[in-house]
Amino acid sequence: MTPSRKITKRQMKEDQFVRTMLEARDWAQENMSRLLIGVVAVVLLVVGIWYLSSRSSQQSQSAYDLLGRAEMELRTGQNQLAIIDLQKVIDDQGTSEAANLACLKLANVYFLQSDFVKAEEYFQLYLEKYVIDDISRYSALEGVAGSWTGQGRLAEGAAKYLEVAKLNPESILYPENLFQAIDNAIKAQDKELGLQALALLEEEGITSEHYRTAKILMIEHGFLSYDEGDYQ
Repeated sequence: MTPSRKITKRQMKEDQFVRTMLEARDWAQENMSRLLIGVVAVVLLVVGIWYLSSRSSQQSQSAYDLLGRAEMELRTGQNQLAIIDLQKVIDDQGTSEAANLACLKLANVYFLQSDFVKAEEYFQLYLEKYVIDDISRYSALEGVAGSWTGQGRLAEGAAKYLEVAKLNPESILYPENLFQAIDNAIKAQDKELGLQALALLEEEGITSEHYRTAKILMIEHGFLSYDEGDYQ
């Protein structure tokens, strides 16, 4: 009969580290979905408020009618019809307040369809021509970062997420943006940018899920050294 081996403390710690890394991977995958939903949710909130306030002006009524129709088409899953109507608002009423809303909404429709090239195009157009306020500007910048990530432009996406985080540290998405900067930096093998984002995330609290997961991912990919004491 083969005698059982005694498991050392070091082995126990290493096993715990492996389990923690696997949990971190699962959380990171879920977190990406939450981030994309968060970008869309913030933008749609801004869009809704702007839409309601703009309705009272009666300016370019036909454009607002198209916006209302596009909204109903989106709610019923008729995305292609909504895209046509939103594009018509931009083409026919390009200097109106309605076009501001249509451009941002159109960017989000393409983003939700994973057409990241088109999404980037309209997020960039919104930033260049149609910005309503700072909140929507930050949301559009997050949209650009997400679009670059979706296109596989990971280094650019990492830098943009870090830029947005620095521009708006009071945002509820601040930790998310820093985490995505780190995740993209790891995939792009940009250690310096990853460490910059991690340092800012550490200031948010070393017990946070974002910081804990980001640090584990950086250790796993060789950006940081493994210290057994971190995972006791």
